[in-house]
Amino acid sequence: MGRFLGSLGTDAYSGEVEEMKLGRYHVAACPQKDTDAVMAAVKRVKTTAWVASYAQLTNSTTDTINFTAPMMAGAVPNDKVKFKLATSSNDAMSVAIGTGDSIDTVTVTLANTTADNNTAAKIQAAVRALGTVNGIDVSGITCTGSAQWDARTVAKNDDTAVAMANGVTGDYDEYTTGFTNPGVPRTITATSGGTANDIGAVAVYIYGTDYQDNAIEEQLPYFTANSATTVESTRAYKTVTKVMIPAHDGADATTSIGFGNGIGLPYLLDHNVGMKLAIGGVEDTNAATFNIDADEISKNYVAINASTTLDGVKDVDIYMWL
Repeated sequence: MGRFLGSLGTDAYSGEVEEMKLGRYHVAACPQKDTDAVMAAVKRVKTTAWVASYAQLTNSTTDTINFTAPMMAGAVPNDKVKFKLATSSNDAMSVAIGTGDSIDTVTVTLANTTADNNTAAKIQAAVRALGTVNGIDVSGITCTGSAQWDARTVAKNDDTAVAMANGVTGDYDEYTTGFTNPGVPRTITATSGGTANDIGAVAVYIYGTDYQDNAIEEQLPYFTANSATTVESTRAYKTVTKVMIPAHDGADATTSIGFGNGIGLPYLLDHNVGMKLAIGGVEDTNAATFNIDADEISKNYVAINASTTLDGVKDVDIYMWL
């Protein structure tokens, strides 16, 4: 394929090309992701802690398992999500949401012979994979068994469904100034740190604007309790205008705000398109992740592969065949 006198020619035949567009989005001196570039780490100011909502079930050998919502969920799941134990006719554990009047109930059907099939970790993974139950996000549920749960949990008759209960609402520290916005729209990160045991299973709220200066906001994923965690937005922010940081479990937990490797696109894309990336004029051989959305421009972005190094010096060029 070559150009001649301003025309595009090809030796292809027996077919027609109705239209082809090639776009390039250029980002000069693109910086690497940075966990505190938008707002440096701060300790909490307000002290009302978030308390988890939970349900506790007991098996036939009096061992217990707790299903606990993320701290910040507070009392939201109360009476909206229930858990129930049953025993399978075979040696496979399964988790399922009920139907009809039981749409709020998650039944954990235990394997009938092998205790290792019924560990709290495996049940937790299966519950989280459900996504939502009765409108409640269960992807952050934790399952904790008593001392002998993993070793001997197999036999269990059908049990009464137990509703999640308890949980109280904590408070936020609100920040509206002092932000350093990324040079181009980027996905936003929140990172917990400080004293590990003071870090709570809480979620930061981000407010800002998109490429077209529309107001956008979202709740970021929950931090992992007692462990330094970095979580990332699902939108690309041109600016950050407000950050709401919930109270952690202790005074020495910190939270910082930065940006990730997601670079916002200035286009609304309604279908997958061919894309290539060049870093400093050289094609990036590490596969990037492309997110598209026909309705919200902030959900159109390219997430640079974690193996690709951006140094704040090299330019990034994103080529798209539309």
